[in-house]
Amino acid sequence: MKLSQALAPSRIIPAMAAKNRWEAIEELLNAMVADGAVPVDKRQEALDALLAREKSISTGIGFGIAIPHASTPATRQVALAVGLSHDGIQFDALDGKPVHIVVLFLVPSPQHQDHLKTLATISRLLNQKGFRKELEKAKTAEEIFQVFTSRDK
Repeated sequence: MKLSQALAPSRIIPAMAAKNRWEAIEELLNAMVADGAVPVDKRQEALDALLAREKSISTGIGFGIAIPHASTPATRQVALAVGLSHDGIQFDALDGKPVHIVVLFLVPSPQHQDHLKTLATISRLLNQKGFRKELEKAKTAEEIFQVFTSRDK
């Protein structure tokens, strides 16, 4: 799967305002709604799915990374939003450290294979220290988008 097909510069926030995981999820979801990836009338449905997933266990996986995600009929295709936080976001991450990179994604339910493939692709990329460093250097939504597209296979 090519992440650049599921991402758009309009869904990238180079300097997030969020201070905690709940605010971060809403901030990125709002970017998805603003650009039409999630219809306005489906926002609450998508938010409910994301919050339910997050309440089960934090998606803050460590190394300054969080990957909030959910399957929901609120979207018709895999959709990603990316946010960076220079100050860090309290995400109750596994390592207890603040999160600086948040990649939120939604997958239409019940596309379980797409959900797993998307999570695996994002995890593989974010596990690469060089990729994380490139993201940290990027200043604009376009630059962040280019970091993702340069890694598409």
